[in-house]
Amino acid sequence: MVYGTNLRPTGLQFTIIDRTGGLGVFSTTNNYGYTVTEGDEVILQGKIDQFRGLTQITLDSMWKVSSGNTLNSPKNVTDLNESTESDLVKLTNLAIVD
Repeated sequence: MVYGTNLRPTGLQFTIIDRTGGLGVFSTTNNYGYTVTEGDEVILQGKIDQFRGLTQITLDSMWKVSSGNTLNSPKNVTDLNESTESDLVKLTNLAIVD
């Protein structure tokens, strides 16, 4: 399932999350005719890689299967770490200290 927005206007960069975890999706300049929309189900083909420690798929091709699917509810967490990476989380009572 697609989560978030396209972070790369000249190509694609977004996150997909399924019941096993999350994965970054990346394409330098090709958007494959796809407009990133939360709740879309997509099929992806490409090379599994990593960028700065985050697992991503560098696309060769992609297909949109369906739209308007129900998103997961965010998990309430108190700490961000490897177990929450690429997951939809919610932090409450957060204070940012300079």
